[in-house]
Amino acid sequence: MSILDDYKNGVFYIGLKNSIQSLEDLDSKVENIHDIMEAFFQFSPKEKWEKLETTLYILCEFSKFVDEEIFKNVLLEVESLFKEDNEAFIFNEDILFNYFLSFNKYLEKNVGIKDCQDFFNDNSIFLTIINCIKNQDLTSIDGITCSRMLSIMITIFERGEGFKGLKEKIKQDLESIIDIILLEFPFSYISISYFQLDILVKIFKSEHLDSINSFYKVHPDDSSVWFYLSWIETKDLDIIKESIETLQTILKYTDSDILKNEIFNLLEKADEIKDEEKRNIQDIQVDELGEIGNTLIDEIRFHLTIKARDLENSEEYGHYTKIETLTNHLIKTKKSGDPSEPAYLRLTNSKQLNDPMEGRAIYDYLEIENSSDYYQSSNVFLSSMTTISDSLPMWKEYAEESKGAFLQYDKKYLQQIIEHDSLEFVRIFYLNSTREDDSNIIQKLNELKELIQELKTRHTEESRKVQSNIFKDLAKISYLFKVSDYEYESEYRILINFDDSEIKRRLNLQNLTEDKIEIGELKVLSGGIGLSENKESGYDDFRKYIHLESREDGRYALFVYINLLPLKYSKVILGPKVTDADYIAPYLKLANPDIEIENSKIPYR
Repeated sequence: MSILDDYKNGVFYIGLKNSIQSLEDLDSKVENIHDIMEAFFQFSPKEKWEKLETTLYILCEFSKFVDEEIFKNVLLEVESLFKEDNEAFIFNEDILFNYFLSFNKYLEKNVGIKDCQDFFNDNSIFLTIINCIKNQDLTSIDGITCSRMLSIMITIFERGEGFKGLKEKIKQDLESIIDIILLEFPFSYISISYFQLDILVKIFKSEHLDSINSFYKVHPDDSSVWFYLSWIETKDLDIIKESIETLQTILKYTDSDILKNEIFNLLEKADEIKDEEKRNIQDIQVDELGEIGNTLIDEIRFHLTIKARDLENSEEYGHYTKIETLTNHLIKTKKSGDPSEPAYLRLTNSKQLNDPMEGRAIYDYLEIENSSDYYQSSNVFLSSMTTISDSLPMWKEYAEESKGAFLQYDKKYLQQIIEHDSLEFVRIFYLNSTREDDSNIIQKLNELKELIQELKTRHTEESRKVQSNIFKDLAKISYLFKVSDYEYESEYRILINFDDSEIKRRLNLQNLTEDKIEIGELKVLSGGIGLSENKESGYDDFRKYIHLESREDGRYALFVYINLLPLKYSKVILGPKVTDADYIAPYLKLANPDIEIENSKIPYR
């Protein structure tokens, strides 16, 4: 039987979807979807009702293959059925759900205001539901329906000037219903939509805050926590202060460094990060010692994290490299018909860096013996940079014995990269340094050292377990420390940690598909990971972002690429021993006429 016959015979819509997806030829897919929609028009009213849910489902799933005119006509037909029996329509949550999804897909086709007007008149499905909410007639309306309606509003508010009148009308309706929705339905149904709408049209009222904060106190693990934190950050200080208890609840619950940093940032704004009163460490219970230790680690990490907004007035950042790497991989000329991707910032697996002591320095400082007798892998990928642009030791070590170049990042490019919430920008802390401006971090490190020594003296199973947990947390910041011998490098790092729970959540969208969350919303929830996928990878988790570079004897280097923006440099400094600048500089100017080119000021013999 054909797909059309299956549709007419009432095959379950998932089966139809799978059959259409299995078609390899694009024209065949379009033809079958078109045939299904045309068949729907030919049905009797009774048959239309019977096929309504399936039709709307297929319309939504394959919306990109459906012509705008056909799409509109199907939705208008649905509006006619609704007018015949609106109760049957409203009380069928599956039909209502699929209608709103399909309607939003139609609006996303960038149709004009004239093509939308029929769906926003007083007798339309959309306005009827709004009026039901206004009148608090909620017997047939649930949180999912409200969520879908708010998503449609978001789509409208994102449109241009031609939708001004409709926007004003919808805004009035929104102001009338949002309080009722917040009162009657769990915040989880509308959380993402609420935050988006507040950004677009300012729907927040002070009385909403109790409902929002109460929800996150009870659900500190909700998938929308990141959006809540980002939203709070846009509010006045008094709103942040009213949310302190909620923020501290989330902080206590989460093990994500990304979320912790954001919370510490908010607490710092509210002046809520205060040093604990000095207590006799011998009098503190083991479980509390564990909590204190983990908090110290989190605070140290926060103080070593650089915020994107702080880059504007900061020093310049760059890195040293070989001329061969510069011209072949980092700054490329445009070639006609070249299908290759532009150069992106590359992050290296933290286990494959040049320093043999990488990740070990902090353990030595804290006098922690390496008790592990098995190899510990790392899912942290990072790229190093420095603020030292013309240093002889750096030229010799990282730029092919001074024959290479120093590349200075474009500051705006770097800022845009760091703004992405899956990535972190940190500075390296040099242990046993004589610098005085890091006294706060030194104090916390010494407190941590004292705490670990105290746990060692307890000699109980509980104390050993707490130690183990602290050591596990230490691993997450081990790559932020080096010994003072390397202080001349003034190193900073961009990194992503695939073991971070927030990153894991974003990479596992299928875990968020409860309660009929649509795939578009899942993408909003995920925030995007900002990395280039390895097309040859057969994995479906974080490993799909890992690119392999074959080395000798079966060895592989592991990298990930930040594909948010092509690499952009503002300046190139040629090393002291570069003798063929006339062959390098013209190439660089050809690739980027705006780039500055300088020679090292170090006289090298």
